[in-house]
Amino acid sequence: MPDKYPEVEKLIDTIKRLKLKISRQGDGRIYEGIFHERLVIEAENIHLVIPVHDEFDDFATGSPIVLFHFILTECEVFEEAKDFEEWKIDSEVSHMPEEVIDNLYRELSEVIPKFRALIGQDIRAVSSNDLEFNMGPAKALRAASLDEFPS
Repeated sequence: MPDKYPEVEKLIDTIKRLKLKISRQGDGRIYEGIFHERLVIEAENIHLVIPVHDEFDDFATGSPIVLFHFILTECEVFEEAKDFEEWKIDSEVSHMPEEVIDNLYRELSEVIPKFRALIGQDIRAVSSNDLEFNMGPAKALRAASLDEFPS
């Protein structure tokens, strides 16, 4: 049995409690040259689409837990940026054409408040350090299954 990490268990619990369905929209990058894809979040009477950064093709697993984590990461980068300019740098899109950057920012500014209203403010992604260095919580995230944890 893999080690349990509260941050991963909270992701799983939230997906199950809200009966979230999370999937990829299409099968590729939404803009040439950047690592964003659109993910779809569905719950009772809710349908949200959010552009999410996926530099290392983690979405290919199709795991709703991994997809949920990356949606949260996208939200946190957006929410923690003090302004548009900081967000551009933190999101690693500042090299892209302004129109693309503006569209991404507009999409995020419209959908993130709706997403947070659905899931709440207190749920967070696995830390970027854990993910970058593939520490225990990151391994647990990648190995997690909705079937492992009772509803």
